[in-house]
Amino acid sequence: MKVTLEKEYKRYITLEEAPLVRRFLADMKEDEFPIVDAAKMAVEVACGWGNTCTKIYEAKATFAKNQRVYNWYSEESRDFDVWINIVAEATNGFYIIGVYLTDIHSITGDNKEEVKSHMYIRKFTEVK
Repeated sequence: MKVTLEKEYKRYITLEEAPLVRRFLADMKEDEFPIVDAAKMAVEVACGWGNTCTKIYEAKATFAKNQRVYNWYSEESRDFDVWINIVAEATNGFYIIGVYLTDIHSITGDNKEEVKSHMYIRKFTEVK
């Protein structure tokens, strides 16, 4: 999965963290979990029961920090995470979604509402 480091985030990374961030980004390049699959899972959670994702228009992964995780990816990943911005269509409308990759990996049948509470969700519906 290609993960970019936004220019703004360079202000929040310490000198001590810089080599760890480079290693984290290199490790994420080798991650074989397709971003489109992650995006579909996030849309399924966001759009609710009985609705499905019909099309992903955009899915972009960027480096982020997440205070709810610590060394989730590896022993040196600290609070590093991946934020995914998604533009998608579902059976009940269009969505703009932001979600951490760790939240997507933690989705089970029992915790969808908890995961949804950590997501950024904007829903657009057609007015007739």
